[in-house]
Amino acid sequence: MIEQLIAEATECDFKVALEIKKPKSWLKSVSAFSNGIGGTLFFGVSDDREPIGLSDVQKDAEAISRLIKERITPLPQFILKPLQEDGKNLLALEVSPGRSTPYYYKADGVMEAYIRVGNESVIAPDYIVNELILKGTNQSFDTLTTDAVKKDYSFTLLEATYLERTGLRFEPSDYVSFGLADKNGVLTNAGKLMTDQHTVYNSRMFCTRWNGLEKGSIFDDALDDKEYEGNLIYLLKSGSEFIRNNSKVRFVKEAQYRVDKPDYAERAVTEALVNALIHRDYIVLGSEIHIDMFDDRVEITSPGGMFGGGSIQEYDIYSIRSMRRNPVIADLFHRMKYMERRGSGLRKIVSETEKLPGYTEAYKPEFSSTATDFRVILKNVNYIMCGASAHDTAHDAAHDTSVISKQNLLLEFCADPKSRDEMQAYIDVSSRSHFSKYYLKPLLSYNKLHRTTVPSVRNKLIDTNTPNIAGNIGLQKWANKENLKIVSAEYNKMFTHNLHNFSELEDRIALLHMQQKEVNTSVVSLESQIRHLREMLKYAEQYQKNKIYDDHYKSSKDPDRYFRKYESQIILFAGAEHILQENGMDLKHLNSNKLQEQIADLISRKESLNTQYVSFKQEIKELELIHQNLSKYLKQDAPEIQRSSHNQLPSL
Repeated sequence: MIEQLIAEATECDFKVALEIKKPKSWLKSVSAFSNGIGGTLFFGVSDDREPIGLSDVQKDAEAISRLIKERITPLPQFILKPLQEDGKNLLALEVSPGRSTPYYYKADGVMEAYIRVGNESVIAPDYIVNELILKGTNQSFDTLTTDAVKKDYSFTLLEATYLERTGLRFEPSDYVSFGLADKNGVLTNAGKLMTDQHTVYNSRMFCTRWNGLEKGSIFDDALDDKEYEGNLIYLLKSGSEFIRNNSKVRFVKEAQYRVDKPDYAERAVTEALVNALIHRDYIVLGSEIHIDMFDDRVEITSPGGMFGGGSIQEYDIYSIRSMRRNPVIADLFHRMKYMERRGSGLRKIVSETEKLPGYTEAYKPEFSSTATDFRVILKNVNYIMCGASAHDTAHDAAHDTSVISKQNLLLEFCADPKSRDEMQAYIDVSSRSHFSKYYLKPLLSYNKLHRTTVPSVRNKLIDTNTPNIAGNIGLQKWANKENLKIVSAEYNKMFTHNLHNFSELEDRIALLHMQQKEVNTSVVSLESQIRHLREMLKYAEQYQKNKIYDDHYKSSKDPDRYFRKYESQIILFAGAEHILQENGMDLKHLNSNKLQEQIADLISRKESLNTQYVSFKQEIKELELIHQNLSKYLKQDAPEIQRSSHNQLPSL
């Protein structure tokens, strides 16, 4: 019986016995269950689900009921059920999800709200408490009115997009009926998130295309890096464009037609971004949506876990209930046809991905959530992963192999700019039209090659041992002459750096690498300080802006009425005050201008270090190429180079 009850419970905890002297050990779970999706406490059961039994079930039940009434406020809904398992008496305390959130543990001189994180009950952060307050009053962040007046802002992008996608004009009355403003022309938070002006700091999106399969340094491992700020429609369009620009559309030639094979389904990308924008928690100050692209996947992470509690991993996405953290925003995106019926977004992401050519179960999108964030992972169906079968046909594979192998040779050969004739000669393709059709145009269209002016002086030795050069006397002579020119130039470059042998060259390269690393460490530290001060600045501005409401609330003759009227301002003030105090900010001498000056100074220092970093990087690149070319040409690991050596080079 107990195994069935455990399986049916949304969340559960186990207690061997009822703790009366220190009831917080289990009452915090009552608070967490009430603030989330509900749950069950089993008394008389060990953590490994072994029935131990209770000596006096009736007495324990009365104590549980009394302690909940005394120490949990407001009073949650719960049911106590006596159970028997293997002849042992047990108790099941079923706690329902509450409507009057937050539910606090109030005793021992503290008043704390708890939430579930994994299988633990932990103290809720301030921003989650704020969200629970809104939930308990049947409000949401996006419905709260602000101090912004509609007539002071423009909505050009919103109105243009609405017309484009619906064929209807956005009428003045729609702002009220859609929940973007109240009858007095004051914008809600949803309205502020839709203005052309960037008025909500938290509406930001950070996008990075990483080189490889893991994150690294922005300086060295990011192929593309963008930061977007603006209204939600702009963020949606910018995020979609970033993913599109950093992904590819491969094609396979069939008998009579060509099959396009994009890395990602466009509709799945749109649904994932819409999901991130409408369900994210905008109460968390200093947060943003992150798009991280890798060779094999795209990860879209948004602030805020599952609304209502729990984690997406515990649910079947095909039967998940629809709960909207930001109903006004969700409704607006639905009206603009960016999303279909409510609650179908995750299913749409999966179904659209399944339509891609080459899809297998290995490429099924993944969803995960914690108490603080939600993540969607889209897999690149053109990336062959471990465990995935090759999805090309035998004909496709045979057709692609020779072409792709030569394309890869070309990409290596063109690490430095080459002429068209050099490229054709290198892969032994005589026909200009054939070369253009199967090699040049595909590589250009995939942005793997770029048209440029071939420099008059080559800077990298030609490998004369490649089959196409080794077997061609004409190419051999040409390559040897080019290599001799390069070596002569490299000797001269080394001496201009006041370096006389390989030992000095290597020492200089090592020193530059060390200096570059030190600069990078300093930049990372400065970036962390800048982010922290920017957060403090936003909280400081929030604190100063809403302090008057808190002062009036504390001195009001009818504080309950005043709180209901200015609830959002008071909540935001309290959250800002708490964060500033936690970070050691002096509230009596809080100065936004001083914080801005500190940020500007740090940015200036960072820019100076960035300049140094680039300078070191350029010099390292030049010296490493000199070392590589000379070592390769002389076929020695560390030959001594005398000052007169350049005079002993063979004449050209």
